[in-house]
Order: sequence, then C-alpha cells, then structure tokens
Amino acid sequence: QKSPHIAKIMVTKSPRSPRQYNLTETVPGHKPKRKLKSRPRKEEENKNLPQSARNRHSATDRKGQRLSRVRSEFYERKSLSDKRRSVQLMPASENERRYKICKELLKTEETYVESLGICISVWMDPLDRAVKQGNPIISAEDIKVIFASIRSIHMFHSVLLSDIKNRLNEWSPIQCIADVFLSLLHYLKVYKIYVQNYTTSLTRVSSLKKEKPAFFTFLRKCSEVPKCDKKLLSSFLIM
Repeated sequence: QKSPHIAKIMVTKSPRSPRQYNLTETVPGHKPKRKLKSRPRKEEENKNLPQSARNRHSATDRKGQRLSRVRSEFYERKSLSDKRRSVQLMPASENERRYKICKELLKTEETYVESLGICISVWMDPLDRAVKQGNPIISAEDIKVIFASIRSIHMFHSVLLSDIKNRLNEWSPIQCIADVFLSLLHYLKVYKIYVQNYTTSLTRVSSLKKEKPAFFTFLRKCSEVPKCDKKLLSSFLIM
C-alpha cells in the first residue's frame, strides 16, 4: 500500500502555449519540486529582447549571410583558377590538335550540308513544283517515299554547322564543342526514318525510271547540272 505522504504529480498543458507543460501538485500544501518548460522559439526570444539586443541579432544574421556569400564567391574563384591552371599546363600541341579536329568537323559538315542542299534544290524542289502546277513528273507520294525526311536532316545539319562555326570563331584552350552535339540529340530521330526508308527509296527510283520515261529524262538532265558533277540521284541519297 502506497504511503499517503507521497505527493501525486499531474502533468497538464499550459493554456499559454501548447509547447509548455507544468507539473501541478494535487496534494494540498505540497510544492512541486520542478517545472518542465520547453525552450521558446527564436522569434519569441527576440520579441522579449530590448531593441538594442534585437539590432545586434539582426546584425549577426546579416554577417552570417555575407560570410556565406563570400565563401561561395571564394570557391567559384578557386574553381576558375583551377581551370586556368589546367589550361596553362596544357601543351600548345594539344590545343592545336583539338582545334584541327574541330576544323575537320566543320569541313565535313560544310560538305554534307552542301550535298543535301543540292539534292533538295536540283531534284526534290522541281518535282514538288511540278506536282503543285498540276503537271507532275511523279506523284507526291512517290516524292515522299524517295526523299523521306531529307529536308529535316538538312535543317538539323545547318543548325549544327552554324554552331560549330560560332565555337571555332571564339576558340580558346578552354573551348568545348561536345555540348553542341548534346543539345541537338532530339533531332537524331529523323535519321531512323531516313535509314529505314533508304532501301525502299532506291527501289522506288529504279522502278519509276522504267515505268515513267519523263522521270528518267528528268534524272538525266539533273545529273548534267554543273554543281551535281555528273553524279546520280542515288549518290546524293546515300550521303
């Protein structure tokens, strides 16, 4: 049996704050040994401080923000310094090698874009115009099968060529070019359509040359255009 002299303690919520608790004595004449109170929030502490103390707290916060900004700027400068140091350590021959590779890429793109442009201007555009004028050499469906997505490919490589030129015009030891290709990855799906259609395209050209004499004559005249250098349509479709 418990002694009647032992005080019974009851924990009750304080009405002032849900975060504060008091120990209240239920036995008359007995004082509680201690009170449990949660630590007030920082905002509440600041409200209870005089104005001068609150100003000091604000100044401390601003000082911490400035310190964080200075630290961030320091690491940014350090990163740039490390990059410049790596550039200084790069041999001149290595930078020259990188530049030559990019020049070769530029030359390849220029040749490819020029060939695509010839294919479109010499063969595809006249066939499209003949269909629109109501005197088709071959049908619009045949044109679509033969040339597939060649206009989209030409547009993609024109953009790529322009970006490569811009990078070479601003060339430096820290210049990069890989991100140019990465930014145009979503255009690569047009190649899937073109590659899957390539065999069908050549087969259609071969059959139309036999079935339509006007188309055979058209192809021969196009090959005689000086900028085509006597190459056949199939030579431009395979590029």
